[in-house]
Amino acid sequence: MKKIKLSSIILFLFTFFLTFQGASAAEFYFPKGKGEVPAKAKEFAENHFKEIVVATIQNDNPSYYFLTDNTEDIKFGDLLPTYSMTRKFKKSTDDIKEPHKGLIQANEWISVVYQEGKPVNVIGTYKNEDNKYEFSTFGYGKSLAESLAGLKPSPDKKIFYEMPRNAWYLYQNGKVSGLNDSAKKILPAAVTVIQFRKDIIERYKDAKPILDANGNDSSVGGGDGGDTSQDLDEHKTLSPVVLYGSISLLAALAVTAFVIIRNKRSRSSEIK
Repeated sequence: MKKIKLSSIILFLFTFFLTFQGASAAEFYFPKGKGEVPAKAKEFAENHFKEIVVATIQNDNPSYYFLTDNTEDIKFGDLLPTYSMTRKFKKSTDDIKEPHKGLIQANEWISVVYQEGKPVNVIGTYKNEDNKYEFSTFGYGKSLAESLAGLKPSPDKKIFYEMPRNAWYLYQNGKVSGLNDSAKKILPAAVTVIQFRKDIIERYKDAKPILDANGNDSSVGGGDGGDTSQDLDEHKTLSPVVLYGSISLLAALAVTAFVIIRNKRSRSSEIK
């Protein structure tokens, strides 16, 4: 019976790893991006976003996503590029003459979800390791949707993310302002990008980088999710940190189970 339990744990871990291996291999950044929205990303959004939202309504509690059970009147805003803070942006205010250039385009495009004409949530797509676009996240929250409502993609407007705080910001005309509730608590009013960088540097001066599969620092900004804060729980998203932390935890449990079983067998042999 113990052999079966251990084998089951190993099999589960192996399956779990294979399931998410593809996601970890995808590029975190959109190389040389200048705010464009690829045609293939738009095509994926047009063909799949509604079915994803409808399936969520039918298979989950729609109120978790600020939705009602109305599956008919659902529309989407323009796809918007997202950005991430580079490591240089988070380290110093002196190394980049034009401060906004420390924001690099990320591999995710997001869209406001409208139900009955009202912005209720945000959905996204990204390019996977096979260069195909697929679903990234649904559930960035109502407050972000309300701030992004009506926004058009523009190289002069950069939407970016501070992962540990689950905070979305907008860079525009040399200033940074908060978009969702979490960001507005941090930034009640817009500040210059230089001041924002000083605040970021101070906030994370002792933080160790969290590297993704390609060696990019994803510890502060960008990507497809949030953190484990209450805001995140309310918005129903899954963070890469939570994901890979779960894998590590499961692996540790498997090793622990193996050690316990081996020790029990050793003690049984000694008794005999």
